[in-house]
Amino acid sequence: VKKVKRALTYPSVILIVALLVVLLLITYVLPELMSMFDKMDAELPLPTRILKAISDTASDHAFLIFAAVIAIVIASVLALRTPAGQLAKDRFLLRMPLIKTVVLQSNMALFSRTGSTLMAAGVPLPRIMDIITQVAPNRIIRNALREVQEGLVQGHGLAKPMAMNAIFPPLMVQMYTVGEQTGTLDASMENVATFYESEVSARLDQLTAMMEPMIVVGIAVVVGFIALSVIMPMYTVLGTLE
Repeated sequence: VKKVKRALTYPSVILIVALLVVLLLITYVLPELMSMFDKMDAELPLPTRILKAISDTASDHAFLIFAAVIAIVIASVLALRTPAGQLAKDRFLLRMPLIKTVVLQSNMALFSRTGSTLMAAGVPLPRIMDIITQVAPNRIIRNALREVQEGLVQGHGLAKPMAMNAIFPPLMVQMYTVGEQTGTLDASMENVATFYESEVSARLDQLTAMMEPMIVVGIAVVVGFIALSVIMPMYTVLGTLE
């Protein structure tokens, strides 16, 4: 889970800084250039007119935009501190196309690694499930583990209740089934943990390698649009002077 947070921190910081720079340009820098174009009394190209409308709106309502952003941030932080907000966040993470597999596999790796370590130390399985259901990072998965725990208490073992919940990967269920049948559940848990830890590491590398070019391309498009919108009217004005 910490690996997931670390991998997403760098792209997130770059994206936030880029958005702040663009907001600063639109709110404070571009209005001066746009007013200069107005004084030239020349017909502005379409990109410039679009940028001018955005810049004027942002400049005229800068305080309201700033207040709205602050209000949204505060409301989001407060909402995420409530049980309902935390549950909604965890459900959202399990539905995001690029993130859901990493979140699921990292939680399964943590569950399997913790279970293997505690089982090797002689801790009984019901107690292990007690501990794991309290520390599972994702609340949706935590609730699923509680259902597995109930099945375990009822005498259905570990793999059978897992097979009844689609959130648990089939490979994990099969490995646990073999472990229970052969009396090597701790080894099966360790193998599952090792497999998913390597999968998470590889997927995080792929995700980071994918996100960074996407962010760079997005920033380049925005900056290119702004530069084009500023340069085009200059050529228009020079053309009228010839």
